[in-house]
Amino acid sequence: MRELVVAWGKLYPQFGAVAALNLVKCVHWPSSSPPQPPKDLKVDVLLLGVQNDPIVGNEGVAATAATAINANAASKRVMWQGIGHGASIYSSCAVPPLVAYLDTGKLPDTDTYCPA
Repeated sequence: MRELVVAWGKLYPQFGAVAALNLVKCVHWPSSSPPQPPKDLKVDVLLLGVQNDPIVGNEGVAATAATAINANAASKRVMWQGIGHGASIYSSCAVPPLVAYLDTGKLPDTDTYCPA
C-alpha cells in the first residue's frame, strides 16, 4: 500500500495519494471470480453511454454490446457525445429513447447519438 501511495502521489500530484489511501477501505472486502457472460439473453438490450466516460472508458458500451451480441440479443445504443458518466443525466436527447424502451420493452429502430 505504501508503494502505491508514493507512486500515485507522483503520477497524480493533486489526488493520487488520497485516492490510494482510500483503497484501504476496500482491502478486506471479499472477492471472487467474475460471473460468466450470459449465453442466451431473452430480452433486447438498450445501452446508454457517454463517448468520453471517465468511469468505464470509451470501450464500456462496445464491450457490453459484444456481450449482448454473443448472447443472441438485439441491442441499440444511446450515446451522449460529451464527457461524464451517465448519458441520461447530461443529455435530454437520451431520455426519450430510454423512457420508450422502459415503457414498451422495444428497442428504437436506430442507434441514437446525442451531441454534447
